[in-house]
Amino acid sequence: MAGQQQVAPTITEQSRNLFEGEANAQGGQRLTLISEPFLSQEQILRIFQRTPAAHVYRRPAKGGGEWEYVTGTYTKKVLNYVFGWLWDFEVAEHGMQGDQLWVLGRLTVKDARGNAVVKMQFGRSEVKFKKGTKEPVDFGNDLKAATTDALKKCAAELGIASDVYGKNEFKEIGAVPGKKGTAVSRGVPAVQMAECHGCAGPMTRQEAEYSTKMYKKQLCRACQNAQPK
Repeated sequence: MAGQQQVAPTITEQSRNLFEGEANAQGGQRLTLISEPFLSQEQILRIFQRTPAAHVYRRPAKGGGEWEYVTGTYTKKVLNYVFGWLWDFEVAEHGMQGDQLWVLGRLTVKDARGNAVVKMQFGRSEVKFKKGTKEPVDFGNDLKAATTDALKKCAAELGIASDVYGKNEFKEIGAVPGKKGTAVSRGVPAVQMAECHGCAGPMTRQEAEYSTKMYKKQLCRACQNAQPK
């Protein structure tokens, strides 16, 4: 439709080298997945691509600093693009603890032959109250926010925007990844960080040294598992 921009992710060379074209140094074999999934390699490459910078946003984090995130709209567009609308999302459970609303979501992606993959994750949101009261401003909107958060986390379990949320995971444990130098956490010894040459995600220097020895390149554990045995 005129005026609308379709999300068509670009396959980066780093992602492409995970699954096609590049021969390993130990036998010239073509890089393939360990098992044969029902997803095509094109779908897999689209899922594990580096998230376009235009779709990565930042917001203040509690305790200081910033979190990176993608919108629910972006996540849904990628799911539609990759799976052709053959996906479902449902709320398995929800509840409140204190002023926080939580949702347990279930994402199911399918193909035309009936194959399916299911991912479940929790989402959350802070309930907003009218000033000076415990009456929610818009409880339905808070529930929607928690549901969207659960959807994005389920999609990240598949690999969508996992490069973004992988960085946040390192921040949650107090380490800030970077290409060079150290990542310092509160009260924890500095952690040497590196960048995976497959998915561009963060990894420890120990992982980098091990994978370089075994695979002749820096690969995180997930990308190591994708290498032929």
